Amino acid sequence: MKKRNVIAFGMAGVCALGFCQTGAFAADSAAYQKNENVYAKLSAKGAVSDAYVVNAFELTKDAEITDYGTYSDIKNLTDLNGISQSAGKITFSADKGKFYYQGTMDDVELPWTFSVKYQLDGKNIEPEELGGKSGHVKITFSIAQNEKVDEVFFENYVSQVSLTLDGDKCSNVKTEDGTIADSGSDKMITYTILPGTEGDYTAEADVKDFAMDGFSIAAVPYSMDVDMDGFDTSDLTDQFSELTDAAKQLSDAAAQLTEGMEQLDSGRSSLLGGYGQIADGLATLNKNSPALTKGSTQILSALKTLSAQLSKADFSDIDKLFSSLEQLSGALTQVKSGLAELGQGCSQAYQALDAAMQSASTEAPTEEELAALKAAAESDSEAMLAYEKLNACSQQLSAIKETYQQVKPALQAVCSSLNADGENSLVGGLDSVISGLNQMSKSLRQTDLSGQMSQLQGGISQLADSYQEFHSGLVSYTKGISSLADGSKKYQSGLSSYLAGVGEAADGTGEFSDGMQEFSDGVAEIPDQMQSKIDEMTEQYSSSDFDAVSFVDERNTDIDSVQFILTTEGIEEPEEEVEEETEEDGGVFQRLLDLFR
Repeated sequence: MKKRNVIAFGMAGVCALGFCQTGAFAADSAAYQKNENVYAKLSAKGAVSDAYVVNAFELTKDAEITDYGTYSDIKNLTDLNGISQSAGKITFSADKGKFYYQGTMDDVELPWTFSVKYQLDGKNIEPEELGGKSGHVKITFSIAQNEKVDEVFFENYVSQVSLTLDGDKCSNVKTEDGTIADSGSDKMITYTILPGTEGDYTAEADVKDFAMDGFSIAAVPYSMDVDMDGFDTSDLTDQFSELTDAAKQLSDAAAQLTEGMEQLDSGRSSLLGGYGQIADGLATLNKNSPALTKGSTQILSALKTLSAQLSKADFSDIDKLFSSLEQLSGALTQVKSGLAELGQGCSQAYQALDAAMQSASTEAPTEEELAALKAAAESDSEAMLAYEKLNACSQQLSAIKETYQQVKPALQAVCSSLNADGENSLVGGLDSVISGLNQMSKSLRQTDLSGQMSQLQGGISQLADSYQEFHSGLVSYTKGISSLADGSKKYQSGLSSYLAGVGEAADGTGEFSDGMQEFSDGVAEIPDQMQSKIDEMTEQYSSSDFDAVSFVDERNTDIDSVQFILTTEGIEEPEEEVEEETEEDGGVFQRLLDLFR
């Protein structure tokens, strides 16, 4: 249901605003003005049960009146004169002044439909079951348009709905849509419902032995004039110019923010990829750290070992080293002589071998010759044996010649090397070694080797100590690399999440910028919209030009006002049952006898 503003004030206030019509005389040539006062009784749930209309006439002169309406019964409320009714046409004579008659209506449709629902402690309950109950009561009164009736009443009538609750039976009375006023010890709840309004209106209370009177509903034409001619709305709308400017600045700032976020977002892929390479490098470095640490440990161990060995070294027998070098030089000199002799022997042996191989260069028999020889010897076993030996010797000779051809270059090279002169020959090489040993021995004899070895020992010891510090720093460094590699993974994950958030933020700021642009455009339209709304509301609540029409029959004219006075049935406490006295067995005679016992 649509639900518009509900203005809450008393019936006296309604009449003060001009809602209650008293049949004011109209300045025309008609002989009368007519008011229709519709009375209806509703059930406790809001359904119409009985209805009648009091037709009131204000006559400017004596006249014969013709009225229209469908009534099941009519009654003259002014005098004893008769009233005629036929086919919905009512005729009567009336003197100047006021005349009233009542018409009863069957199956009447009101301009509104009503519904009343009741709850006790949160559960729905029928009204006939609610009387005398205690607990928390909630009453919901609903009003809606009855589309079976001309909408002119629904669109132009204001309804005042009132409910009185007994203060002795009800406490903590509450309502959200109306006003609560004290009426003696009772509480009066009032709802004023503007034209064209549908809705639900609730009242709540804590009750004991609950009972209540019904709702009272009065509906009259809405006739509040709102004069806006002297009201200048420009002061109100002009104040929105500052808001419009601020909204424009905010929209521009949002656009700049969006541009900056887009720039930040555009570099996130490069940033994430670059840091990914850093993280991979740290991971590789961390992976190689154990090997680096292990190698450093080995170097440190070697330095310590070398330092320890040098500290134990004894250079008192250094002269033996010189003797050994001289002996080695002498031995190499003997080797040199032996190599010279070997060179001569190698040359002689090579020449003899080559001469022998040359003499054996007779061509071996061909396969055809061997085959013919074999065929000739097949008939003679001794000849065949000789053939086989000859064939084996021929194969061995071929193998020897082939082997010689393979080793011949090596033999030539060896003999050439042994017999060659110069530094590049084998003997020349030995001469260089012997000369070097002699020079080394001479140099060592002239050098304080023992003192230099002591300096070397001290230097190695200092190097071992310094390298110990370096190694400790290297171990710490590799641990730091490990922590940095682990941290880089977390940082990379966090950076990825952050950059994803940057992307979302960029999208969000884009939407925010679009929204701020819409907001700015909307704010710029507020003054015109406000002026339009003011004009609309002024028109809506200025209904002094409403012309009353008959509720009973559209043929009735000269209608000054039509009013509706409606009531619902109340909630009554159940009557207490009076127990009837029953005579005891034996009746009066028996009780008389009991007096003498």
